[in-house]
Amino acid sequence: MAQAPKTNMTIRGETHPIWPGPIHPQWHAAAAKKGYHVLARVKNKDNLALACKKCRGTFVCRHSVLTGFQPQCPNCKEARWIADAKVNRLTFVKRDEKDRHYGHFIVSCGHTKRLQFGRTKKIATEGGEIICERCTLERYKREAQAYGWELVGPDPNGDKDYRLYRHAEGCGESCRVSIGNMKTQRFQCPSCGKGWSNEPSSIYFAEIDLGKRTVLKLGFSGNTYSRFEYQLFVRKVLPYRILAEIHFPTGRAALRAEKKVHKRLIERFPDGVVPHAVYRKHLKVKSEIYRPELRNAIFAELAEVEGRAST
Repeated sequence: MAQAPKTNMTIRGETHPIWPGPIHPQWHAAAAKKGYHVLARVKNKDNLALACKKCRGTFVCRHSVLTGFQPQCPNCKEARWIADAKVNRLTFVKRDEKDRHYGHFIVSCGHTKRLQFGRTKKIATEGGEIICERCTLERYKREAQAYGWELVGPDPNGDKDYRLYRHAEGCGESCRVSIGNMKTQRFQCPSCGKGWSNEPSSIYFAEIDLGKRTVLKLGFSGNTYSRFEYQLFVRKVLPYRILAEIHFPTGRAALRAEKKVHKRLIERFPDGVVPHAVYRKHLKVKSEIYRPELRNAIFAELAEVEGRAST
């Protein structure tokens, strides 16, 4: 017994009625030339159901668009969006209902973000990073709270690298501070004068494993742990070991002593300085990196600094 002809066709999740009538030869010819097969007339007299030769997906297209232009397969488009998202560690959710140039994606942290398809494509091909504003805001809050400050809001002057903070555990005044300086505490409250320069600090001496080689790092920080865990490395924290640490009552005193040590080391061992090109992919600094052969010389310099500090 012959089966009754189908009266409906499901295309991209939507069911459309099959429209009776001939499929003209010029439609078949145009479809074949542009990478498609004509399956049926659907919805009304003006629309065709096309099958893509590349992905074998189906979609609806007006016959005037097929003959006059190059139709874009939405299934192939979506596959490209998914591929670009994967490169950016995103998960494509759906196309934006109000603007066809945008889509909704799940970021690696789990939050959903509305992004322009052109942006995800550019970052996927040229490099870059998609950040989550919600997580970034929470990080800014934690970095401020760690040192007694409170994030108030955006910079009043509109500088994207600055934010407005309040000295919550100090004088209570609000001021503009760069995001980087708040993270490293390299600033001073303009009202009460409290900041890295007047707070306790340390000179640290550390050994860092870059993978193919080991280097020595000499520097100063109000929080050595934070310096190495959150600030120093470009991408991920590499294996490191703190070899020595000398404490000072103020950041100003630590910085002054540290600069003198660097000056003596560079004068005595110019070949002991590691070129920036060696570690620029791993560390955010551009100097203060020495070869392992200077370990004993640096220990000797620090012993003199500690002796002077104790007196």
